Amino acid sequence: MKQICLQWQNMVDEKDCGLVIGSLPFFIGRAEMNDVVLPMPGTGVSRRHARLAQIGDDIVLTDLHSTNGVQINGRRVGEAAINVENPFFVGLYRLTIEEYMHCQNDTCQRLISHNHTTCPWCGHFTADAMTRVLV
Repeated sequence: MKQICLQWQNMVDEKDCGLVIGSLPFFIGRAEMNDVVLPMPGTGVSRRHARLAQIGDDIVLTDLHSTNGVQINGRRVGEAAINVENPFFVGLYRLTIEEYMHCQNDTCQRLISHNHTTCPWCGHFTADAMTRVLV
């Protein structure tokens, strides 16, 4: 199961932001029952707005019949695979994801971004064989 960091930012109120790191699925909405709660009134977020889930190797964003929908690249979508390069919007919130993995050092095992080639805590080399350069 993929570990991700989901970050959100209210595009009107910069203080209304946050992040969560964990395993999918994540439910996003205004109600307390969601994994990601965006409770600010007047932001266009439904009680149970959207879901992020892993389907095969993809991270899939699904609109859960919300009033204002979800948008990727300025287009409203019902369901779409997303990647770390493209933010998506839930109401007035801009959300981004970043994939994480566990450090392969048996004594560390901390979550690190897929963008790192070495663990920032223990220095263990984490890149796969395709990124290694032989000299």
